[in-house]
This record gives sequence, C-alpha cells and structure tokens, in this order.
Amino acid sequence: MRDGWISRILVRVTSPDALARVFDPRDPWTLDIRQLQPGSEPLRGELDFPAPDRIGGELLAVQQGAPVSLAVELFETEDGVAVSGRLRAPVVGECSRCLERFTGSTEASFREFFSFSPVEGDEEAPVAIGGKVGLEQSVIDAVVLGFPLSPLCDPDCRGICVECGVLLATVPADHSHEQIDPRWAGLLGKFGASEPGPEPDGGAGNQSNRKEVGDK
Repeated sequence: MRDGWISRILVRVTSPDALARVFDPRDPWTLDIRQLQPGSEPLRGELDFPAPDRIGGELLAVQQGAPVSLAVELFETEDGVAVSGRLRAPVVGECSRCLERFTGSTEASFREFFSFSPVEGDEEAPVAIGGKVGLEQSVIDAVVLGFPLSPLCDPDCRGICVECGVLLATVPADHSHEQIDPRWAGLLGKFGASEPGPEPDGGAGNQSNRKEVGDK
C-alpha cells in the first residue's frame, strides 16, 4: 500500500456503521463481507479515494493518485455476494489524430457475483476468499473495456497534416501541398520545374522562309 494516500480517503455512505464493517480504508478495492447477512437489505455506499494504481494503457488511462469515486451495492445470498458498482474518474490521454495530450473523464459500471466456494467447471469465476471479495480486476476490466480504441481530444479533431506534420487546427482549412506524380519526381529533381517559354527563333525563321518561297 502506498504511503500518504490512505489519510486522504473520504467515505460517503448511506449507513456508516454497515459500511465500516465492509470497507477497509487501507484497501478500497477489497470488501469484507463477513458481517453481511443473507436476505438482508442491499448495502449501498460511496467511497472517494485516490487511485492506488494506474488503470489503462498508453493512449488513455486513469493516473495513479487521480480522484476516484466508487459507488457500490452489495447483496448477499446463500451462495455468494452480488456486487454492482459504478466508477467515475478523470483520465489523461493522447489523441489518436493529432497526438496531443488531453484530459477528460470516464464512467464505468460493473456487476459481479462472488461465490462462497469455487464453481465447478469455471476456474475463472470470482470467489470470495477469506470472507473478502476483491473488486480491483472487475474495476480494471470495466474501465479499460469502456475506453475507445482510438481516443480523441475532440470528436471534430482535424488531426495533423500527413505531409508536413502541422496541427491542422492551427492552419487555414484549405491548407494543402502540391501533389507530384512519383513517376515524374526523379525528372523534376534532376531538371527542376520550368515555365513554358516562347517558341524558338528557328520556328519563326522557318515561317519566314516559307513566305519567301511562296513569293517566288
């Protein structure tokens, strides 16, 4: 557990006494369900805390230490505990079009059922271990799966110019570059572009000669 962030945890709950039996401020991803009773009213609460770890990838993520708001509801049955929750947190990302850094926010919902004993034939089914359930993987999956594959700083982001790399948001809308046919690029590089000039004198001389011949 990282030093310094535990003291900054703020708990907002519908039933403080009940929540104290379930949440451990030192580990907000883990719920202690040993005090819950089957068939009792669902326990609802909200926990605000700095994210213990970074959640996300290279292009978009909830940074470690970012303020996280986690609302949860727990309901115990004879076979296990149903947990549903919703997380809100700020994100930092890199736009997939213009490659600029940007900030925003994300919301993610999850729902899990933690069995009191392993489920036969399903080794990956969540299980309550030692009277506790861990929400970390459920939260990570919900957040990451909710991220767009190509994050954008703005839906209307124009990106960058593929020719010169300038941000298109900083140049006129008609910004463009002359497109040269690659088949002629070698000749242009060797001889350079030239403007059409007047006809050679030889052409005018031939015309004059033809007139002289006709006069004769």
